[in-house]
Amino acid sequence: MDLQQIFNDTDFVHTSGTKEELQVAGYLKMQCENMGVPAQIEGFRVAMGDIEEVHLYADGEEITCKAFSCCGSGVAEGELYYMPGTDPVSIAGAKDKIVLMDTQGFGFFTYRDLMKAGAKAILCQYGNLYYPQQDIDQRDLREAVVGEEKKVLCAMIHSAKAVELVKNLDYDFSKADKDKAMNYGVIARTIVLDRMVEQYLEKNANTIVINIACGLDTRCYRMKGKYLRWYNVDLPETMKIRSQFLTETDSVYQIAKSAMDDFYIDDIDYHGENVLVIIEGLTMYLCEKDIRKMFSIIEKSFQKVTVMVETMSPFVVKHVKEKSIEGSNAKFIWGVKNGKELQRIIPAFSVRQEVSLVEGMKELMSIYHVIGRIPAVRNISNKIIVLEKRGRY
Repeated sequence: MDLQQIFNDTDFVHTSGTKEELQVAGYLKMQCENMGVPAQIEGFRVAMGDIEEVHLYADGEEITCKAFSCCGSGVAEGELYYMPGTDPVSIAGAKDKIVLMDTQGFGFFTYRDLMKAGAKAILCQYGNLYYPQQDIDQRDLREAVVGEEKKVLCAMIHSAKAVELVKNLDYDFSKADKDKAMNYGVIARTIVLDRMVEQYLEKNANTIVINIACGLDTRCYRMKGKYLRWYNVDLPETMKIRSQFLTETDSVYQIAKSAMDDFYIDDIDYHGENVLVIIEGLTMYLCEKDIRKMFSIIEKSFQKVTVMVETMSPFVVKHVKEKSIEGSNAKFIWGVKNGKELQRIIPAFSVRQEVSLVEGMKELMSIYHVIGRIPAVRNISNKIIVLEKRGRY
């Protein structure tokens, strides 16, 4: 069998459900039979859609585009939002916007998250910026939209046109470039904490969750139905921004106060239930005095409480400067080597578990399955330390 010849002979667009796909199937059947292998073609159901027409206008100019199949019909008008990443913060900014993604196509989860975030429409790219004659075939969403009552219009524009549009946006994209340095770390942390929080809530029903320094975190929605009440806590200026993008309803509440303010506890409806406190992306910006204060408030306010806190190693605090926070007053100032060192600072709590963010990096980069075994790599990586209040039972 000449595999290269087979690849060459089938090197054309053959989307599922089309006559081109049937042509490829017949060709492969013939190849099998030529080798003495019985083969037959079996049909299967796929969602299909016919595109009658599609138009895209920007600043009065019509832009050539290709519509996605199976994403509904209608008209969407709004501000263009360039979204270079698919992290929760980037997706939160898509509300009421026409999203331009830095990708050629996207999958079910991205579509679902953007739909939930309230995006008006989604644009991705096709073609090659440097070889404009090379094209990419028609796309559709298939299983991503089948059965959805609400749909988001989707289309593709050529990469060269996408670059032109982005250049005309009034936005400092150097910020996005700087943020790429921490993107993997944020995603790895999300992977690890999502897994840990979900496992905890499955074992501890009717838990009250307190998310300190929540920012634009959306974990409360991903864990919906698994907790009793969820409280997102952050500074007033941060919560003002959060309220513009994320509306807290049902069992999710906002508290616009500092975690070093004793009075934030007054806004929590607590009657002795089990409490889980999540602290991520915060401790490295605090001094040890603030760390003690924050944990003291937690310790004296709740009878049964578990804390999942992200920590940074002293080595990283000293030698790494995060580009994404340049120009702000924030800087890394505090870190601990491990849970034992943290426990000496907050003796009212005992360490139950330590999980390196290397575990999350393994999901993103396969090389971490190897280098993640190196003690030095694990030691300098941020950790999620799980603590329980002593004498809680």
